[in-house]
Formats: sequence, C-alpha cells, structure tokens
Amino acid sequence: MTGPNQPQPDRANPTPVPPTPAPPKPADRRGRWVAILTGALSILIGLVYLVLITVLDARGPMQPPPPEALGLTAAPAAPAQAQPQAQSETQAPAPGQRQSLG
Repeated sequence: MTGPNQPQPDRANPTPVPPTPAPPKPADRRGRWVAILTGALSILIGLVYLVLITVLDARGPMQPPPPEALGLTAAPAAPAQAQPQAQSETQAPAPGQRQSLG
C-alpha cells in the first residue's frame, strides 16, 4: 500500500531485479589481496613516519654545530700535561701532541 503522496507502482513495467553478481575469479581475488596489502603497508609507513617525527621533535630545538665542526676556527689546544722527563729531539712526540718547530 502506498501513501497519498507516493507514486503508484507501474505494474505494466516492473523494475527489473539486478542480476546476482558472479563469484570473483581467482585473479580478482589476488588483486584484491594485493590492494589490501599495499594499503596496509602504506598506513604502516605513515604511522612509523609520525612516530619518528614525534621522537625527533621531542628532543628540543636544534642547535647549530660549533664553529670547529665547520672548520671556521681552530680548535682549542688541549691542556698541557706535566711530564716528569724532558723529551729529547730524537724522540717522536706522543700521539695527540704537536711537535714544536723551534
């Protein structure tokens, strides 16, 4: 039964019932799984990116490197260590020490 403002069904030309879809072919099922897998992978990459950015951002503001790292100024000399013996000129300097040119 229809209400007063609804159109009356056309009994001479009934609406055709859509056909039942055929079961998917094996190639269609494989394509569907590939689409699901790539979608899940892209979501996983996005989540890893967000976590990485959150961790890196939580470290605080970035500080510029010291000028010594850029080679703009000489690095400060290491403090001289007291040596009980005087070095002879034939002896090579210890690693990390500069040889005087005097």
